[in-house]
Amino acid sequence: PLSAEGNGVDYTSTPITATFSPGTTSTNISIPLTRDDVVEGTETFKITLRIPSSQKDATLGNLKVAKGVIIDSTAATISFSQSTYSVDEDDGPARPVLVL
Repeated sequence: PLSAEGNGVDYTSTPITATFSPGTTSTNISIPLTRDDVVEGTETFKITLRIPSSQKDATLGNLKVAKGVIIDSTAATISFSQSTYSVDEDDGPARPVLVL
């Protein structure tokens, strides 16, 4: 079984069984992602390979752990709250407002 470990917010943290058909030397797995609209940057999670104790005809190689990277597809949009800001020079600094 494989497991994806981390905060589990943007993917489903669940055991995954990888099956090799006879004669194959590689197989793909699928880790379900959860789409959200939160701007949160790139996130990482750990994928760990384990062999069940009942599996007697396989051993683990050198790469037992891999890092998964989720690149956030939600980009932040930043703008000014208005197009013109006025301030009297005796009133102190100008304070333009930025909004997300």
